[in-house]
Amino acid sequence: MDPKKMKLILAVSVAVNIALIVIMLVLKNGYKDQAQEAYKVSTKTYTDQVASVVNAQNTFIKTGNALWQIIFETTAQNLSQAAFNARVAELDADKLLNPQTTGNETTLSCGADCAVKFTFKNGKFVSVDYKALASISPAATFSVSKPAPFNFQAQ
Repeated sequence: MDPKKMKLILAVSVAVNIALIVIMLVLKNGYKDQAQEAYKVSTKTYTDQVASVVNAQNTFIKTGNALWQIIFETTAQNLSQAAFNARVAELDADKLLNPQTTGNETTLSCGADCAVKFTFKNGKFVSVDYKALASISPAATFSVSKPAPFNFQAQ
């Protein structure tokens, strides 16, 4: 082969390799930026979801503790309706129980479609219905789904 042709082929080969390396580095930076942005968005979405579930669990625990305490105290001590109302007001400073009184019956909320009913007659405690509270399954109520897979697209 002719040495001039070899030098020309070598020069073209070096130029093509340098061009490919430059293109590879430019694409690498684009992919890196895209991956970091996708990671930030996915991580923020997932942590926000987890935080909302944890806050809902804390509210559930606080409400449940107050309700069980009121149920126990009312049944153990046969609280009068006035003493019951005072105790509810004392334990429910955050107004989570949403007490509603209709005639001789007072209903305390324990979540969506869940209520505990206290029945009084002539101001004296008669009965309590807490079946809805006892049947709540926290594992079924509070769940966190897996984070979404990263959406990585070529640019």
